[in-house]
Formats: sequence, C-alpha cells, structure tokens
Amino acid sequence: MKLRSLALLSMMVGVACPPSTKTSSPRGLAPAPLALADAKAAALLPADARFFALVKSPQALSDHLGWVAAFKAQGDRYEQAVANVVKATGVNLLDPKSLTEVGLDPEAPFGLALLPASEVSVVVFATLTDAEKLKTFLYRTAGLVNMELVPHTRGPALVLLPKRDADTALVLRDDQLFVVFTDHSRDRQPVLDRLTAVTKESSLASSPRFRQVASDVRGSVGMYVAFDRFLAQELDKMQKRAVDDSAQRGLEQELAAAKQKGVDKATLAELTSRLDDERRFYERRIRRGRGESALLDGLLVAAGPVAIGVELD
Repeated sequence: MKLRSLALLSMMVGVACPPSTKTSSPRGLAPAPLALADAKAAALLPADARFFALVKSPQALSDHLGWVAAFKAQGDRYEQAVANVVKATGVNLLDPKSLTEVGLDPEAPFGLALLPASEVSVVVFATLTDAEKLKTFLYRTAGLVNMELVPHTRGPALVLLPKRDADTALVLRDDQLFVVFTDHSRDRQPVLDRLTAVTKESSLASSPRFRQVASDVRGSVGMYVAFDRFLAQELDKMQKRAVDDSAQRGLEQELAAAKQKGVDKATLAELTSRLDDERRFYERRIRRGRGESALLDGLLVAAGPVAIGVELD
C-alpha cells in the first residue's frame, strides 16, 4: 500500500467527519470526547510515527456514514452479500455489531498509523475484547484460503505471520490488535522489531512532540501528522536519487568493454553518444535536486507536527 493511498484515505476520513455544528447534549448525557493523546494505541506505537488517526469506534463511524442502512436498502443484494461474507468467514462482518463475535470491540477506538520504513509502513489498529476468540477466528479464516498463520511470541506481544505473505503481519498486545502492511518484505521485520519493543518511555504517547500538539485535542475523530518528518524523509530520498549515477557508470563500463573487444566505430560512436547524454542528464538532475532540496529545507524550518480533532454529527 503506497503513501498516496493512505493520504487519500486520511483525506476521505476528514471529509466524511467534518466538524459538528450541533449544539451540545444536556449535561450528564454526553460522553466525554475522545482524547487523542490518551489513546491506548498511542502508548504502544513508536514515538516516530509519521501519522496517527483515531476514530471513536467502528459503530460510531458506521452510524455517521450510514453504511449498514445503505447496504440494507439494497434488499436482496444485501442479503446475498451477507450470505457470502458469512459463508467465507462465519460472521456478518458487514455489520459492526458482529465484531464482538470475532473478539473485537465495535464501541471502542480504532484507527491507523504510518511508521517510517524504506517507504512507509501502515499499521491499522483496533480494540480487543477477547484475544482467544480473535485468534480462533484468524486461524480459521486463514485456513479457508490456505494462508497459514505462524505464531511468534516477542516480549509482551504475540505476532502472527502469514506463511505465504512477507509484507503483512498481525500483532496482539495488551488489548490492542495491530495489522501491519509494508511496501517491501524487507521492511516487515524491522517494523515488527520496533513495534513489539515499544516501552512507555519510547511510545508515541510519551513523545514531547506528540503531547505538545495532541494533549488538548479531543473529538470523535483525531489526527496527528508529523509534517516535518514526512518532508525530511522525502528530502533524503530526493538527495539519494539526485546523486545516483548508476546509469552513467553502467554505460562507462559498457563502453570500456566494447573498446576492449574492438567493436566497430559505429557501435563505439553510439555508446559514446549515449554516455554523453547520460552525463548531461546527470548534471541537470544534480542542479534540479539542489533547487528542490533548498525548497524542502525551507519548508522544514517552518513545518512541524500538527493535531486536529473533530466531532461526528
């Protein structure tokens, strides 16, 4: 899953959950707004998370968007969809209330985070009610699609690794489920090592950067974005791309080998021309990279983490 996909997802959540213009409920009837800084998941995620989004609950989001009502309005199509899902998983996962049947809490917070990796790793999290029930569901469902889950105990966490999928993993720790998605299989192990080793002191919840902007943020939906760290990561990738001369070195080696073999003049002329073009392209890329780096450096000076909270209608 690429970063642009998650950026789109976060924008969709923001659009779907605009600030409420409703008046407050009578005193004593309104539940306390969700505190972003006090989220349980934030205490189990590493402090350098790039993005952290917290939603009041699957049931609250479903009620806000009207998903179940919209599905049921489809009549027979809805019933057929439910039958298909139940046949595949044993549970009607189209209705958030059914999450209790698989050990998840439909009335508790859930969300997602982005962790640094060679690209970005996505971690979706939800609240557990019964870890054993969830494990039974996961093992059974994985078996139906011939995707064996291999359990590993890592400190306080249980890690389930799909045997035929090196890009994903599931982590059960305390009362939280974390589902990890990486762009590259090489990123999975480092991300899991960091995720399972988080302590109170090294967590996002204890990070001064996070608490500075998130401590007063409350709402049915909360988001934290470390813009400066996104920019720093992009700047690093741009600088590495700008100085990548592998294509130029490859042509130099090809030309040297051709000369050693004594190839004809036309072939040597073509290789020399291609090398000259690549050298000019490389020089232009270096100049352009310097300009882009200067721009991002300027943005980094002004950028920093931000956090917002909104209420569902």
